[in-house]
Amino acid sequence: MTEEQLEDRFLPLEEALQWLVADLDNVAPLNPDENPDNEDPHSHERAQIIAVVIAVTKFMMSIPELEGKGWDIPLFTLTSALGDVHEEGLNSQLFSPRRKRGKPKPPTVDQYTRALAAAAMQFFFEANGRKNLEEAAQRVVDRLVYIGNSRLFTGKSAPHNQVKTWRDNFMGVASDEGGKFYQSLVAMGKATGLGPEQTAKNLLKLLSRKSF
Repeated sequence: MTEEQLEDRFLPLEEALQWLVADLDNVAPLNPDENPDNEDPHSHERAQIIAVVIAVTKFMMSIPELEGKGWDIPLFTLTSALGDVHEEGLNSQLFSPRRKRGKPKPPTVDQYTRALAAAAMQFFFEANGRKNLEEAAQRVVDRLVYIGNSRLFTGKSAPHNQVKTWRDNFMGVASDEGGKFYQSLVAMGKATGLGPEQTAKNLLKLLSRKSF
């Protein structure tokens, strides 16, 4: 294949990538501090997801090699379902939970949030010389309450005791998503060399960003 043939083949892909970047640049970033009391807290998040899915769909449709393959159909289905939920307030069967036996697991995002909180608590604990577990847990609780994530606390147990329980559970379980994430956070935190206090504070910043 000649250089001109290669250029002709990859020019549409290059243009498609440029359009994708432009579309994604127009997606408004999430700001956890901007949430009017009368607004659905997930409204902006859903709108952002819809915009990203549409951008990716347009990107795929603009690539000749993918034309007619049907890969855009699942993305159209997803966009339509998200639009029904976001714009019309309709339930979508696409998002109906799969029925499983036994006690349901918490949503994955909650597992990740609890793992982050537990890792921060562990580093706060190490920062105070492993002398006061309750104080370390309470610092994390204060942050979760401040950013509006107190819904993670369930049952009658005190919030700081629940954070300690998350940490104890994640320390002993590496098979589920939360346990894997917790142990990865601890390993990476120790590898940074920033020290436990700064590492814990950095983890609390991640909690505020809701970046997962």
